[in-house]
Amino acid sequence: MKNNNYYIAIDLGAESGRVIVGTLKDQKLSMKEIHRFPTKQIVEDETIYWDINFIYSEILKGIKNASALGYNEPIGIGIDSWAVDFGLLDDKDELIELPIAYRDKRTDGMMERVFEVISKNEIYNSTGIQFLKFNSIFQFYSLVKNRPEILGSAKSFLMIPDLLNFFLTGNKFNEYTNATTTSMLAAIEKEISKEIIEKLGIPSKLMQKIIFPASKIGKVKKEIAKGLGINSADVIAVGSHDTASAIVAIPVVESNWAYLSSGTWSLLGIEVKEPILTEKAQEYSFTNEGGVDNTIRFLKNIMGLWILQGSRLSWSKENEDLDYSTITNLAEKEKPFQAFINPDDERFFNPNDMIAEIEKYLSETNQQIVNGIGVLARVILESLAFKVAYYFQQLSSFMNEPIEVLHIVGGGSQNKLLNQFIANACNVKVVSGPTEGTAAGNIMTQALANSDVKTLSEIRQYIRNSYDIIDYFPQNRKEWKTNYKRFLDKCSLQGGDLNE
Repeated sequence: MKNNNYYIAIDLGAESGRVIVGTLKDQKLSMKEIHRFPTKQIVEDETIYWDINFIYSEILKGIKNASALGYNEPIGIGIDSWAVDFGLLDDKDELIELPIAYRDKRTDGMMERVFEVISKNEIYNSTGIQFLKFNSIFQFYSLVKNRPEILGSAKSFLMIPDLLNFFLTGNKFNEYTNATTTSMLAAIEKEISKEIIEKLGIPSKLMQKIIFPASKIGKVKKEIAKGLGINSADVIAVGSHDTASAIVAIPVVESNWAYLSSGTWSLLGIEVKEPILTEKAQEYSFTNEGGVDNTIRFLKNIMGLWILQGSRLSWSKENEDLDYSTITNLAEKEKPFQAFINPDDERFFNPNDMIAEIEKYLSETNQQIVNGIGVLARVILESLAFKVAYYFQQLSSFMNEPIEVLHIVGGGSQNKLLNQFIANACNVKVVSGPTEGTAAGNIMTQALANSDVKTLSEIRQYIRNSYDIIDYFPQNRKEWKTNYKRFLDKCSLQGGDLNE
């Protein structure tokens, strides 16, 4: 191990970004947050853009701060972020416009228009990706139909981490794990499907060479490194889709396990070696996303804590100091099962007023309108747990043996009440932690590229050595089984009893 045995992880989420230094020593990983910043958006003419220039400037500030603290010779730098969004560069390698955010309305109705050109079956059989209206393929088709001049000027397609990697190094690649989320990458061949995109009028020349996690992208440009006060470190491809990095850091020991990456979105899945492209997988709308070390994340995207985040924005107008811990404590004191919502209802995707939409949902489903921070928060958390259980049953049907444990990672794993609700609803042991799984996976994948660790199993041993985890066991089974039927009814979902 080198003396400068540390790496820098840049972990970008839909609300905030962080610059973290991770150090490997004595088969343990320790991490230190250096800088945190909002991942700002700009709204112009009703279009939602990511302020990528601000985000990049904050990344540089974080690296410079790390250097000032003595971390001026990192072995590597790795970037992860959310999926599907991208930037387009012109022939001068300049951004044509800021990347548009996935919650923008430009993809409204685009799925149906794409399916008029190419069938759902053809797309799924090739890519294995769940159909979500914000997938990159539908974002692209909105350009084809509504803004062809943008595509006419474009020379390069780079997803958010790819774009930031380019800023640092000058090298252009499409990293594999994030590229799989586009619905444009053939799952078996692990290459962009020219057949699919060219049928839709998307120029294949825009796509870059696919690069896989634990590959070196290039050195930080000398002039940038000098300005930051660091060595010209390697920029390393990690699981640039943040969930891919989070799954790397699961401290798994069981043979039959599943995971829930809990945050703004909840991603429920299993780790497999080959994509599952069956009719059943398409019917259940499961997705095959790329993972680190030649793995596939077979999973379901579920609306996560976004609904609670949106509600908090409204509550915070009257109570600026309202944090998630306070909200959860209030929820825990409330009477259970007062009402239910379907977290995946499209009305909750990007409403002007989240609480007003919840009230409309309750009214339309003939439920009593509930008021108060605690009771609304409990409705959200119980409903999310039931929706996880709904898909947990579907996921279990793809397994030869029962799932022994559900590992919850990510920021949402800090919500102990939600973790317990999920254990109750799924009737399975839940193991939570680490909360900083995405950054940990980012750093350990960089270590894999540098041969400081050799295998995914060794990485997970480091994680087990490094972090405390908490076990949750099912409680109040009769009560949860009874109310699951009410949940299904109010959400117009078909399903059997909860797992025994």
